Amino acid sequence: MGCLGLTGEPKPKSKKEMRLVLLGIAGSGKSTFCKQMQIIHKGGFESTQSENYKHILLNNVLSGIKQLAETSAEDISEKNRKKARYLESLTENDVIWNEKLVKKITEVWSEEAVQNAWRNGKESILVQMDYLMENFQKYLSPDYTATNDDILRARQRSTGENSYSFEDESNVWNLVDLGGQLSERPKWESVLNKPIHAVIFFSAIDEFDIPNPESKTVSQSPTKLALAISILSEILNGSFVTERKLSRIVFLNKSDIFQEKIKDHKRFAEFKKNLEYSGNQTFDNCSKHIEDKIQACITSDDLPTHTHVVCALNTETMTKVTQDIKMTIITSSLKDMGIL
Repeated sequence: MGCLGLTGEPKPKSKKEMRLVLLGIAGSGKSTFCKQMQIIHKGGFESTQSENYKHILLNNVLSGIKQLAETSAEDISEKNRKKARYLESLTENDVIWNEKLVKKITEVWSEEAVQNAWRNGKESILVQMDYLMENFQKYLSPDYTATNDDILRARQRSTGENSYSFEDESNVWNLVDLGGQLSERPKWESVLNKPIHAVIFFSAIDEFDIPNPESKTVSQSPTKLALAISILSEILNGSFVTERKLSRIVFLNKSDIFQEKIKDHKRFAEFKKNLEYSGNQTFDNCSKHIEDKIQACITSDDLPTHTHVVCALNTETMTKVTQDIKMTIITSSLKDMGIL
């Protein structure tokens, strides 16, 4: 018989707590994954959260248009040059969202030079600009509530240690999202030394052609993807992972942007050069090449590394992937206890 509580009813079985650490350099998609977990397991976001994200989205619009105006400054037409300079001068603290500002942003965005800069842009925030520009005037309405899609696309720099949790029928899952900037990474070790069940490493595979802003020389991780793979190798081969036989999971994120990039012959040429690739110009072959590169970095043969090529913005796909990784971690935990 099962244990009985004071009321005579079967006593609820306590849920096992599973602690997962999310690692990756800045912009790799850790925070987007955490948002997806809230959508999948909690149904979405509270109204106060949605209101805060409206503010973040508007700041993303401003940041993106400023970057594009600066990049294309010399080619902007004379009628919009003054507006572009004005937008470049704005900061988040002094911006006043009104019809005049909306008009300036819309007119600068419509500039051919700005559109060219956007199409040729490599940073993820610029890839999202068409979505942001299509919707940003809605964000200004006092009655507008940010949708799940809006919130997933909102970009905000993460620092320090951010914790999220959700439950299923058997477990409580605690996620620890650590900031990925250069200044934040020395803090990773103290968290990794605590009791954890798995490390999930995020890498944005679309960043194969984005220069590494941390690199002092071309020979030292010339691209952001190269930097991510270098750090991944260091972490997943480290003693705090291998000696405790933690589950190792790698998300190769932003597959949607990556797929569009390699269709372009010039960018595909960069991919071949930067990744030493000689295969066909197909998404499956190119993404598999990156997976193989990562698996080749792992030196512990007795500890498998599970890779998933994903778009963290896709809720349907992430729902399935989450079920897969939960089963991977549970199975590993049972093996560690000698049950399997």
